[in-house]
Amino acid sequence: MPLAALGRGLHLYFLSDDFILVNLAATWIPQHLSLMFTSGGGDGYYRPIADTLLALESKWAGFNPVFWHASALALHTLN
Repeated sequence: MPLAALGRGLHLYFLSDDFILVNLAATWIPQHLSLMFTSGGGDGYYRPIADTLLALESKWAGFNPVFWHASALALHTLN
């Protein structure tokens, strides 16, 4: 089911707050890990697990939207 719903978006570029989240993830350093669990993120939301996963994902996905969308598709499929 997720492939049918999300598969069409694999080729799309980033939208809206994607730019903020990808940039925050790309600039993350391990020393920020404790800050993620004690304060809100740069976009004002407190989501330490998601921010940590985005930071790890940015290490292999870089700024390639196809990799980011494929990762989201895989996560939704596993869910």
